Amino acid sequence: MRGKVLFKLFTVFASFVLVENTVYAQGVLKEVSLERQINKSSLVVEGKVVAKRSVWNAEQNRILTINTIEVYKSFKGKSNLQIEIVTPGGTIESITQTITPSLKLNINDTGVFTLYDNNIALASHAKSSLKKYKAYSSLQGFYKYDLLNNVATNPFKKSKNISNNLYNQITAITKEPYKELVSFDVAAKSALLADKSSGALAPAITGVEPLTVTAGNGDTITITGSGFGANPGKVEFENADDGGASFVEALTSQILSWDDGTIVVEVPTEAGTGNIRVTDNTSASIVSTEILVVSYALLNYNRAGVAILPQHFGTQGTGMTWQMHTEFDANTAAKESFLRAMETWRCETKINWVLGSATTIKEGVIDDTNVIAFDDATNPLEDGVLGQCRTTTGSCGDTRDLVTELDVIFDNDTEWNYGPDPTGLAFDFETVALHELGHGHQLGHVIDDTGDVMHFSIAAGEDLRFLNSDNATAAGIIQNFSTTSQMCGQTMMTDYSGSCSLGIVTQEVIANEINIYPNPARGMLYIENGSAFNLEKAMLFDIAGRAILSIDMANAPRIKVIDVSTISKGIYFINIFSGNAMVSKKILVE
Repeated sequence: MRGKVLFKLFTVFASFVLVENTVYAQGVLKEVSLERQINKSSLVVEGKVVAKRSVWNAEQNRILTINTIEVYKSFKGKSNLQIEIVTPGGTIESITQTITPSLKLNINDTGVFTLYDNNIALASHAKSSLKKYKAYSSLQGFYKYDLLNNVATNPFKKSKNISNNLYNQITAITKEPYKELVSFDVAAKSALLADKSSGALAPAITGVEPLTVTAGNGDTITITGSGFGANPGKVEFENADDGGASFVEALTSQILSWDDGTIVVEVPTEAGTGNIRVTDNTSASIVSTEILVVSYALLNYNRAGVAILPQHFGTQGTGMTWQMHTEFDANTAAKESFLRAMETWRCETKINWVLGSATTIKEGVIDDTNVIAFDDATNPLEDGVLGQCRTTTGSCGDTRDLVTELDVIFDNDTEWNYGPDPTGLAFDFETVALHELGHGHQLGHVIDDTGDVMHFSIAAGEDLRFLNSDNATAAGIIQNFSTTSQMCGQTMMTDYSGSCSLGIVTQEVIANEINIYPNPARGMLYIENGSAFNLEKAMLFDIAGRAILSIDMANAPRIKVIDVSTISKGIYFINIFSGNAMVSKKILVE
């Protein structure tokens, strides 16, 4: 298989060179409890990533990353001082495979891993004497430490005071004490970093400008202050892939200038709305009081430490042809739901995606077939993963990398609402399909707008079946590259020219007709509809994307009164729907 795949890719990209490409993106997840993670794992350890390398699987149609872990503590099972964790995706020569969502580890990442024995056959070059594992429940199976704040996080959980809380939660489930293999005192390391960060010479931030940007698109910010030092340290942003639970670091190449009072840095692809953290080269840190607003994100690929934008090209002539697995194709409700999502993207952004004949190919591997399928027992998605977009890209050292293959796989065991109408608390298939196709279009996550289909979390019962103006703008940038810039000597994509039955209304159409007041709200919130069109519903979300209230707006009076007196003080987002249109506004409850 590898010979066939590499022949095709190297024929297309004859001048490929050795590069290292990584991209970070979460897809749509459902929460897996810590108890389930531990009970389903054969090994639970605390450790740090000390090395990594990319390898082929035995069939040489999947790229994987082998992460070497130095183990500090074992909570369950017997561990050696070093183990290896196999994660999906990676780069070999000029080919990159990226899986979203999936666990992506970086050297020096430290935390607790819930693991089970690796069940993927690896190529001979991947063999080593170290025992190999996989993370149970994908990226939920890693509780990443923020040592400065003594916090461990995964996409759904945050545990403060790690040694007291997280350790105790784990041992309460395992019913046995942990075994210490290497001395590692979380509390002491946290206290040391805190002392450095509160000292007289610690860095201070006095300003960030501008405060509204995009991620992965070359936008830069200027951070002013004092005590940054003459030598560069780190600039971190709240991570859009987990809703800001952790920080993500800008690449060294994205720090454009650094002196004691001013830093200029490019906003990385994973950055979401939130605070900025600066760490000097002595490990002293400061977090900004200013909130950076990130409107949208474009995915980047890390080529030898440099962030590179992708684009599409005419992989099947002038566009890209998808094929549904025969079982998926026979599921009429799923097929129609997926096609509605595909039609939304291609009619709004003109990406040239078309549907070809059904295929018996089911697994999303590097095989020149763009598959749409449900998983099965032979090739299951990890526990908690609703859907995955699997992207293959190639590089020839040109300005941008090219997307050569896309596969989308859905969880067959999830209770889905296929629509077209919203139903109960089932996960909305069209919403998840629209989200994963957004990743395929090369859009990343956002944090602050819960009405954005690229928001990092989508709740059960929530339907987001339209694109807002930020989605259209971001996708339009990629499509413009794809249709006007010839990369690596390949055929450019053309705009989709098929018929479009959609009458999609962007949020701006109703934004000017809706008035929400007072803001801040104290007790009562008023929604005033100044237009003749009918509203359908309103939903109130907290900053983490959790639905707090669902309000029926059908046949409501022109001014609707909402009681928010029992809601905790804080920042919320209210989404108001009318047909395909939606407006989202931020409110403060005091």
